[in-house]
Amino acid sequence: MDINTGNSNKNPLSERRIKINGHLNNFFPTVIANLICNYDYYLQGESDIIFAETNAVYCVSVLPNSYSYKIVVGLSDYLIKILDPLTKQIVDLYGHHSRINCISVLSDLCQIASGSDGSFIRIWNLQTKQCVHVYDLCGLGISCMTIPKSNNIFVGLNHDDQITKIDVETGKIIKLYGHCGQINCLQCLYTKIDVETGKLIKLYEHCGQINCLDTFPDRCRIVSGSADCTLKIWNSETGFYILTLIGHHASVSCVATLSNERLVSGSLDNTLKIWKLTADQSEAKCELTLTGHLDYVLCVTNLPDGRIISGSADKTIKIWDTTTGHCDFTLEGHTHDVNSIAVCPDGKIVSASLDGSIRLWS
Repeated sequence: MDINTGNSNKNPLSERRIKINGHLNNFFPTVIANLICNYDYYLQGESDIIFAETNAVYCVSVLPNSYSYKIVVGLSDYLIKILDPLTKQIVDLYGHHSRINCISVLSDLCQIASGSDGSFIRIWNLQTKQCVHVYDLCGLGISCMTIPKSNNIFVGLNHDDQITKIDVETGKIIKLYGHCGQINCLQCLYTKIDVETGKLIKLYEHCGQINCLDTFPDRCRIVSGSADCTLKIWNSETGFYILTLIGHHASVSCVATLSNERLVSGSLDNTLKIWKLTADQSEAKCELTLTGHLDYVLCVTNLPDGRIISGSADKTIKIWDTTTGHCDFTLEGHTHDVNSIAVCPDGKIVSASLDGSIRLWS
């Protein structure tokens, strides 16, 4: 809600601010009351609904450019929408015939790739807003996707234990074997893959499907989270297993690496855990267990200031201090699962939910 204009999006935090302001004016001069009210409102979190409809939003990505950024979302009604948070302009991309599960930006920032339940990967030119390539993966829906700088697209397929590599320049499709269950999430190359030959070094250490992946800042190691309740660290050059992290009591759903040999994991046990690796990487200690979410932790990422942010099936977003484990803010506004979060270049947070809304938090 815009407090100055009175335009309401029925944000409960905005309503809270109005009520607080009214009460404080009974005891303090208006200027002091406004200062206290603004402080309280900042702590609670302010969001601008930049998009809302009845269809669920399944994925969100940020597209930076020289001057600002745009937000790209995939919907259950088969549409991709490109949102400009400043002008509120929305551009629709038509072409898919089933739910959009994942969106990634190609390295030239001029194209995006989208994957759907209908087994198609589509490449879109952001200047013309046209689909320039279509890759058919033979009837298996796309569950996740990642694009390294070489513009090879790596995707995971529904009910399939293989990774599929697509060379954007030649259109060649290569099957990479190694997993023993459906691949649900990709953020980086989690095994040693030669992009010229498609050779894969197999990693068999998990006993359940791999749900999430991330790369350490040194780019030499990766971490995976699994339905077997563990995390494992691997050497991304050799593919060798390094270490297992045990502590969660349910499937590990999301993971993000931090600085100083630390990482954070989220789980279906409703908690997040912050881990610290020893200098020789022989063991990892769980430094903190973050409790506060009332349902599954579905997504996590790190903020530029060193804190972390998590989204949950309890409909909230929480910002955490990684030193103390304290929850600094709880952001409320979504009315369904928060299943995707991204950080914008200006530090704002964009969240996507099954309630059909995209919220931009400042």
